[in-house]
Formats: sequence, structure tokens, C-alpha cells
Amino acid sequence: MKKRMVPQFKKEAELKHVFKNVISLRVGANLPSKWEERFNVKWKFDVRRYNNLLGFHVYCEPVAPTKKWLIRTKIQLKVVGRNKDHITVAEEFCYEDNNQLAFDDFLEYENMEKDYLVNGDLIVEAKVTIIETTGLKKEKIRKFAESKKDVSD
Repeated sequence: MKKRMVPQFKKEAELKHVFKNVISLRVGANLPSKWEERFNVKWKFDVRRYNNLLGFHVYCEPVAPTKKWLIRTKIQLKVVGRNKDHITVAEEFCYEDNNQLAFDDFLEYENMEKDYLVNGDLIVEAKVTIIETTGLKKEKIRKFAESKKDVSD
């Protein structure tokens, strides 16, 4: 008897952020995006300047973490240029105790200035594919106090 294969559905999320005034980013400084929640996980990324390089960090944090959690991902990071040109990098990464994936040498700062800034701003997109998760719980929406016991199950 043949084993029946059950299709695996991957969870995919697209994040996009326009980093303002990147041209004035000093060496060693970073500009963060806001946290966005997708699939019971919070995500954000930032752009950092390292001397003549521009780097990106992608962060993830479970909404309701347990002691032991894991999120195996494939992340595709894309910077969109002024002529719709783009530069892309992709990597598989397992978030556990370390909640950040670093692309420290993503782009030379001079090339970013010349080819990718639009009025001083940088458009960054991240496609996050969640391959596997362990130890994630859903955040409790309501907490019933003892005083409400008579109107709840």
C-alpha cells in the first residue's frame, strides 16, 4: 500500500519599508522599521551603515514565546532602485535564541547612493517564507477575571 503524501503549505509574508533620509545615515548607525505581525510572529528589519557598506538585519520574535521556540525560514531581501532595478539576496535561516539574520555586506554605500536612493529614501522589501515552526503559542485575546466568572463559561 502506497503512503499518501499530504501537501505542505508554506506560510509566506511580504514586508516592505521605505527608509527615510538614508543619505544622512552615519557610520555605525541604523534605521529600524516598525514591528509587523504575520502568522503569530512579529517581524522588523533595519538598515545599517558600516563604513563603505550598507547592511540589513531581519528580526523575528514570537508573539507569545515559549521557553524553546524555533522558526525555520527562507528570507529574500530586495532593494528597489530608482529605475526599478533591484538587488536581491536570499538565505535560509533558523531563528531560535538568536532572533536576527544579518546581511552586513549587502551593498556598497556608494552604489546605494548612485543607483538605489530615491529622493534620499531607500525602498526595501522582504519576502519571508516560514518553513517550520516549533513552540509558538497564540496570544490570549481575553483574560476572564474572577469578577466575570458568572457571565463566562
